[in-house]
Order: sequence, then structure tokens, then C-alpha cells
Amino acid sequence: MKLQPKGELVADYTLLHEGRKYFNIWIGNPFYISLIQFNKNTTDKNLLIQSIKSDQSREKKRFTKQFPEVEWKTMSF
Repeated sequence: MKLQPKGELVADYTLLHEGRKYFNIWIGNPFYISLIQFNKNTTDKNLLIQSIKSDQSREKKRFTKQFPEVEWKTMSF
């Protein structure tokens, strides 16, 4: 079974989809994307987006330093 990410693009390689009970976060880098879920009752959407952007900024720096030959592009579907 292959999972297909869906949602709004909030950062490079990061999609946010608001479900009934959870915020589904598809996050990663050019090599992989994984799914993380946060409970909607205990998570503020705006704080979650700010945290995602900060984390992806750090990931981009780490990734481009470790893999300088791989281009970090904005995802598109």
C-alpha cells in the first residue's frame, strides 16, 4: 500500500492536513517524507505551523551541508 500525502503546503517538503481528530503532518526532505499526527484538542494550529517552519529551516541547513550535490527544491503536487 502506498500512502499519498495531501494537505496544504506550509514549508518545503511539509504538508498539513486537518482531519477530524488529528493534524496530519507530512514532513521530510528530498529523500523521504513521513507522517506525524498531532491531536487537535491539545495542539494550536498556528503554533504548529510556526514550529514546522522552524524545524524545516534547520533540516534544510543540515541536509544541504550533508548532501551538497542534492538540490533542495520546493515540493509540488
